[in-house]
Amino acid sequence: YVAGQLAFNSQDWASARARFEKAIELGYEVEQARALIARTYSEEGDFTAALQTVNDQINEQIAVGGAPDETLLKRGLTTAYNNDLFEDATNYSLMLVKYYPSATTWADAVAIQRNFGQWSDAEMLDLLRLARAANAMREARDYTDYIDAANFRRLPAEVAAVTAEGISSGKLKSSDTFVAEAQRESQSRTAGLKADLGALESDAKASGASASLAVAAGDAYLNFDNGAKAAELYELALTRPDVDRSLALTRLGIAQVKAGDYAAAQETLGKVQGQRASIAKLWAAYAKQQAG
Repeated sequence: YVAGQLAFNSQDWASARARFEKAIELGYEVEQARALIARTYSEEGDFTAALQTVNDQINEQIAVGGAPDETLLKRGLTTAYNNDLFEDATNYSLMLVKYYPSATTWADAVAIQRNFGQWSDAEMLDLLRLARAANAMREARDYTDYIDAANFRRLPAEVAAVTAEGISSGKLKSSDTFVAEAQRESQSRTAGLKADLGALESDAKASGASASLAVAAGDAYLNFDNGAKAAELYELALTRPDVDRSLALTRLGIAQVKAGDYAAAQETLGKVQGQRASIAKLWAAYAKQQAG
């Protein structure tokens, strides 16, 4: 092990790795030796091998019924994130929120998706809805991006609630022009949309109505935190041929979470494919956590 340290300090990565592997074989300083082996791969630019070393430790810890070491998970996350390995970074963030759930780990998991992904407004909205649900809205940008993605013309009650939370948290200032407009317009439009809910639902359920109309009706109910009614309309949308399946499934899963049907939400979110899959995985992890 000492020989490995000397080689490591001399930046002889291959020799250092060989010595550390021998140290492990002899049962000496196993965890620290493995951490240094991962670093030798990183220093050589072989980040896949570095993460494999980390993953081997994680899998061994899980296999014996324990939680992976938090430091180990963070090491893998940092390596993946700093080297643009999106899928790996997502997986480590999922393990962190699973084993060490907190506002910080949830905020980091959401931030990874935001920083790596190229999201539409609809996708960003569902990602930031998760941040809000997990109490992981930690900066002004979280609130302003949420307000922008939700749009007070479409989801006024949700925008009003998020704006109020942002002001209350001290992250937003009511004197800011963007914030003031969002607050004023969302509040003025909320009652009108609420009065129109019944007609919107009837139109969505009419014979020959489109999937997009059913989704819009579901969105309106979700905007008022009526998860059960929203879920009913998203399920209706999924029976129609023109449905955006990934969007409808994601929204259905979110609605089921709001309705407290966590088992159904996990099943629904597990069906999401394509661009939205990583967002759905985070929501599914949250649903499982809430069920627990």
